Amino acid sequence: MKTQDMNSEWEEKKTPCLLYDVEPGKSYRVVLSYMGQWRPFFWFEVGREGDVYLGPRYEKVAVLQKSSQEIVGRYSDIQYDEGEMVNDPDVLGKGARISFHTTGQINFADDRAFRDSLRDLSQQELLCLAIFEHPSKWSVISRPRKRDVCLSYPIDETRPLWAQVYVAPIGKLQLVMPPSAIQQVNLLFECLGLAKVPDLLMQLVVGHGATGPWPTKGGIIFRHKPAVGPVKRCFGDP
Repeated sequence: MKTQDMNSEWEEKKTPCLLYDVEPGKSYRVVLSYMGQWRPFFWFEVGREGDVYLGPRYEKVAVLQKSSQEIVGRYSDIQYDEGEMVNDPDVLGKGARISFHTTGQINFADDRAFRDSLRDLSQQELLCLAIFEHPSKWSVISRPRKRDVCLSYPIDETRPLWAQVYVAPIGKLQLVMPPSAIQQVNLLFECLGLAKVPDLLMQLVVGHGATGPWPTKGGIIFRHKPAVGPVKRCFGDP
């Protein structure tokens, strides 16, 4: 995995920005140093055809919930303890995993939804949001792996960590600067030679902003059809 420092190109933006070369069909973890220990908190894979798989870094979960609600205006409140419990042991064994297929189908927990096809992607689009439990609840690893993306990120104990995931065709990148963020890092993953979608650039924005309690569960939040319609969520608890 090759890494390129993009800070010179985005110097005026005042945010760290790194570009990585990733291989189709291989999974990658994002790992953060907390209290002197490496802790994976997110993973992703871009399949050989262009499908995107991702989720909080759980090997398996004991509790998995899914829920959906209509968007009213620009904002949606998230209640961590609401939603339908998923009890299938095969699903729990896969963790809080979400897959965005090139056809537009989204698989999550034991359910599915739909969005616009990635095959028709012509500009940068938001794929999903991620929320995380406090780093003290993340698993500890002895050492990073070859395909780990390692961050030395300044965790603020009073401000929960979140992430935004964007996808764009190569050449259509727009650096995302969330107005609510007071600290962030932009990780860019370039994936070439995909079978069913154009060469893809995935942007993972990791940051924190407002003060508040940390989520009691980690999870993924995504919007699906109809365009003005439900937001679905999938939360996991290790």
